Amino acid sequence: METKILTTVEANGSAGSISIEITIEDSCRIKFGSQLFEGTDLFAALIALRSTLETEQRRIACNGSRPDVFPSGMAREMSRGRMAYVLKIGTRPEREDLVDIFDPAHPMQIGSVADQQEYVTLWRQAL
Repeated sequence: METKILTTVEANGSAGSISIEITIEDSCRIKFGSQLFEGTDLFAALIALRSTLETEQRRIACNGSRPDVFPSGMAREMSRGRMAYVLKIGTRPEREDLVDIFDPAHPMQIGSVADQQEYVTLWRQAL
């Protein structure tokens, strides 16, 4: 188990923080307070956590919340979804584009789960 403190951004722009516990076993789990978010990998569990926080108008300021960050199938398999690529429209990612999804991101870089899905769709169409 690993504990991480992540910065959050509220709808009014104020900053906060949350403490999460990350567990990797048969499934990947992120525990936040009394809530447990499970997925086939850590990225999927983070998406579940982000979706819940978005209903409270909160976003997590981490790489996994950036619209331009998404894991490839191989990255998901090799790192259990912990590592993902920074995607640039029209180009394929390189190894140096890999980032840890839990590392901090500037609040101006983050978006919603829907923003991320839209960006990935645009990126795929541009290849």
